[in-house]
Amino acid sequence: MANIATVMAVTIVRADLDPRKVSPRKLLQAMTRSYGRTYCVPTWYYADYSSGCIYTQHGERWGVGGMTHAWATYAEFIEAIWVRYYNDGDDYDVLSRFSGPGTMKYQPYKRSQNKLRCELCQYGFDEILIGGLEEPSGYLDADWTPTQLGGIWSTRIQGHYLSGNARNDCYSTRKPLTSPTTPINGLIYDKLFEPRSMQTYFRWQAAKLPPELVEIESRIYRDASHVEFKWRGRTTRLYQQYDHRWWEWRMDDWDNCINPGWLAEDPALLAQNSSHLFGRLRTQCSGSPFGWPQDAA
Repeated sequence: MANIATVMAVTIVRADLDPRKVSPRKLLQAMTRSYGRTYCVPTWYYADYSSGCIYTQHGERWGVGGMTHAWATYAEFIEAIWVRYYNDGDDYDVLSRFSGPGTMKYQPYKRSQNKLRCELCQYGFDEILIGGLEEPSGYLDADWTPTQLGGIWSTRIQGHYLSGNARNDCYSTRKPLTSPTTPINGLIYDKLFEPRSMQTYFRWQAAKLPPELVEIESRIYRDASHVEFKWRGRTTRLYQQYDHRWWEWRMDDWDNCINPGWLAEDPALLAQNSSHLFGRLRTQCSGSPFGWPQDAA
């Protein structure tokens, strides 16, 4: 399979209407354009009627044409559709606000000008956990606190990064972990990997992480065995060594997307999103952050 696009959307129902006018299942069927079929990505939906939002996930090939069909079907009920899109051939998620034909910013790579015409998703974090070290003194100018997990140290640090959040289910053996939507597969880093020019071990420089983290990245890769990024208590990115290799899981979602346009949509709405949807899932997604699922070990 190729050109698998993970499409995550938040449909905002018009405030003057009963949000139940839009069924999440019917909306997802409209987005997939094939009566609910999806391309290599499991479908998922959640209706947060209290804040007038419907969350969906599906897969497409090449693009996000399903948004046009969904708008044509439900235009009289919808204020906008926010879309986070990741193509397996690209590096990072992109973000767009769709409010009718011609309003979506995302376009594929424009080869002639060698640039991407879109807005890249910025994902925030406010805490880092490191494991496998006796004490992470000298790692950042920060106070490290031991956690109850034993051998795991935590510190508060704010920043953001770029990320590509694939949700395809083509690789069933890649140790899936829980995410706010459907299980995600791990990415493997070879222990013997040597960085190429302009790259670092976890590619943190390319992902635009803060310089102080990029500076100590090679030491973490060499000495630690666990690294975890969190946002408001929820694990959003996880690295763990297994069988002399590093594995990575990317669990970013709407709650830690900090692009100004998305945050400006409606602050009250976003506050409800955090409490209703991601608050409900936080315990499920953050328990035993360094433990392998029993069925995936």
